[in-house]
Amino acid sequence: MKLLTTLDEKLYLFERAGVDCVVVINFTQEFSYLSPQEFIAKIASLGVRCMVVGYNHRFGHKKEGDYNYLESRCEDMELHLVEQQQMAQSKVSSTIIRQQISMGMLDKAIKMMNHPYIIKGTLSPEGTLGGIYTEKLLPAEGVYDATIGDMQTSLTVGRDGSLRVGYSKICGEVMVEIK
Repeated sequence: MKLLTTLDEKLYLFERAGVDCVVVINFTQEFSYLSPQEFIAKIASLGVRCMVVGYNHRFGHKKEGDYNYLESRCEDMELHLVEQQQMAQSKVSSTIIRQQISMGMLDKAIKMMNHPYIIKGTLSPEGTLGGIYTEKLLPAEGVYDATIGDMQTSLTVGRDGSLRVGYSKICGEVMVEIK
């Protein structure tokens, strides 16, 4: 399954949202065997004071923990549950968003995500965007309105998956935001 958002892109979105501290835990085989109680102890040992989890969030070995489990055992932690979201009588889900991006329906996907679709890459002086994480989901072939920082531009996705930026004064590592 291709990624909607890479780790670097998630960190970028967190920064834009004003999040000042993010802890990234590598999901190793050892970590996957933690019981729900061991998971909570691990998170608490990192000084986490607040968690936001989705309505279908599961954790711990064999996904034995859920929001109710957290709520009953985390008196010292602020918990927020994000309920299932609806848009135009359709549920919002990563599966639907992936389908929309794959079909080039980025306007609908962006509304569901509530932020631009971001692609991190390395922009060459010729306008080629490379260095894309291989598991990143790319939009369907087409031309999309985009920005790099404050600069308006376009992103062209070729039939072969190549990416070109219409105009940019910037070279190097960039976050292209498809609007």
